[in-house]
Amino acid sequence: MFFFHFENTAAAEFRTVAAAHGLTHEQIAKRLGVTRGAVSQFLGGRPLSENLLRKIMDVFPGEEGKRILIGHLNDQLKRMGISSDTLLVMAPTRHSYLLEQAAKLLAENPSHVVDLVNVIDSWQKPATVRRKRG
Repeated sequence: MFFFHFENTAAAEFRTVAAAHGLTHEQIAKRLGVTRGAVSQFLGGRPLSENLLRKIMDVFPGEEGKRILIGHLNDQLKRMGISSDTLLVMAPTRHSYLLEQAAKLLAENPSHVVDLVNVIDSWQKPATVRRKRG
């Protein structure tokens, strides 16, 4: 059995990291190579782009970047209508292997959160087939 639990959003973790370093939005934007507006939009609730996620990992490596990326994963789960509290696997299912591998991958290297989220984002729902009447 393993348990995924994420509490904070990416923006909340980002604010915590910025405050710990005493950085203003302008300084953060400069470090990330983006506009101050991009930082403000993200902190206001806009989802992180893949490009910004990678820049954050470069600027805030280690635990700080990991917390921001886990916050992003939490945000993505909420956008999909999944509560992070429901990600509890108690009995083997056809998805157990996939979840176990994801947990191992994230434990080995937190930067894989970006890749994992991108894979999830790229999944498409099967198209429904409409039959013509007549």
